[in-house]
This record gives sequence, structure tokens and C-alpha cells, in this order.
Amino acid sequence: MYDDIKILKLLNGEEIIARVREEDLFYYIKKVRSIIDVPSQNFNEMAVAVTCWSSAADDEEEIKISSSNVMTERTPKEEFKNQYISNSTGLVL
Repeated sequence: MYDDIKILKLLNGEEIIARVREEDLFYYIKKVRSIIDVPSQNFNEMAVAVTCWSSAADDEEEIKISSSNVMTERTPKEEFKNQYISNSTGLVL
């Protein structure tokens, strides 16, 4: 079951946020979004944005990633989790 929303930092340096379940030595993820740094309104600072990871793929499709390709797993802050939920479902929280 995909109850957990996690931030994964992949070996290639990419950070993603997704609904995640772990089984054996694999992560099964769906509704994947990229986490990217973008200029904020104050151009001296950077902000974080969530964007589609693969716009050509079905968002509900399960993706299997070997745990050896994941450097870290983190739990997102509530505010960022809500931004992800809004982005991946269209619901405004």
C-alpha cells in the first residue's frame, strides 16, 4: 500500500518525491515528482518547486527502483507534503 510520501535522493543526484512502498531490496513508487531549485521572488534566494518527473508516462504506473540506487530517504515537511499532494492530485489543501 502506498501510504507513505517520501523524498528520495537518487545516486544521480536527482531528488524526487513520491508515494512509496518498500519491499525486499526495492522501492515501488508512483505519482513521482521532481524537486528542483528555482529563483524566488527575491532573486538573492532560491525556492523549491515540484514538477512532473515524466510527463509522457502514466502517473499511476508503478516504478520499481533498486534500493542500491537510492542514497537517502526522508520524510517531507508538512507544508511540502501538502504542495506535493496538490500537485499530484489537483486538490488544494
